[in-house]
Amino acid sequence: MTAIECTESSACARTKPARLSNQIAGGLVLAGLSASALAAALGTAPQASASCASFFGVGNSSDCVSTATSIAIALGPGARAYALGSLGSAVAVGALSYASTDANTVLGTASALGNGAGAYVANGARMTSAFAVGTHAAAVINGGLLNQAVALGDNTLGYVNTSGSGGLVGGNLAVVIGNSRHLAQATADGSGNVAVSIFSPSSAKDFGSNVVASGTFNVAASLLSRDSQVFAGYGAKVLAGTRNAAFSIFGQGNDIAAQGPGTILVSVLEHAATTIRQGPGLTINGVNLLGRPPVQQSGTTSPAATTKTGARERRTPATGKPATTHGAKSGRRATPRSR
Repeated sequence: MTAIECTESSACARTKPARLSNQIAGGLVLAGLSASALAAALGTAPQASASCASFFGVGNSSDCVSTATSIAIALGPGARAYALGSLGSAVAVGALSYASTDANTVLGTASALGNGAGAYVANGARMTSAFAVGTHAAAVINGGLLNQAVALGDNTLGYVNTSGSGGLVGGNLAVVIGNSRHLAQATADGSGNVAVSIFSPSSAKDFGSNVVASGTFNVAASLLSRDSQVFAGYGAKVLAGTRNAAFSIFGQGNDIAAQGPGTILVSVLEHAATTIRQGPGLTINGVNLLGRPPVQQSGTTSPAATTKTGARERRTPATGKPATTHGAKSGRRATPRSR
């Protein structure tokens, strides 16, 4: 992607909060996206002092820049707003908050409300909106058409990426709702994808809660499921799948990966469960209902039937043989076995 920078005022370039820069870069590596370019774009943040506003190119300063068709408003110590695109707006409210729309964007809005919050619309995006509310919340859109990135809560990140998809594609939605002790992320990468994380915080480390929908027409959702990794169309050698859905609901510490094509995975009330599925089919709580069995299943302490030793037994319709799972999750997904 191109660097998110101010082209009309050199004084406003490379001024995003350092803590936010490091968090976003780390998360994008985890999601398999382009971290190096975004990390270089975000830079570090010198302290500024005054609030400012710039309307339609009038009132430009080092902290607020607008064009003839845009509006920039920054309120709070160190707040900065740069509306460099056409027919757009950038609003930053809070200490060290930052909002930016790139010069080649059209009808883009970036709104960051909260101390250290950031909202970015970049790389030629059209008719898109990045909206972040909360301390160290961030919403980022990298290219495309009709994309929405929303982060509502402390230490949240909503990210939409279309720069590697070719052409002006989009229609993606990435939403994170709920405060988190460490950074929690939802990423929609490609076209027609939905990634949703609702009250699914990261308890122990950044990106412990990570939801990724990558490719075309994928849905990934973590609903009241803390510290869970939920991938649709993404994982192992699959980086951009088609027509997949993955859900972790009322769980904790789960790894759910619908790699597809045409995979549906659902985990409800499971703890430390790993289910990875390739190819068409439906699996719910490890029970295979349609298609071939998952390529990997392991450790769950779901309230569902367990043996006396605590290992859960699942029988697949294809073989009728038990696929017993053992122990707690190691915290790192293993490479799926080839079939």
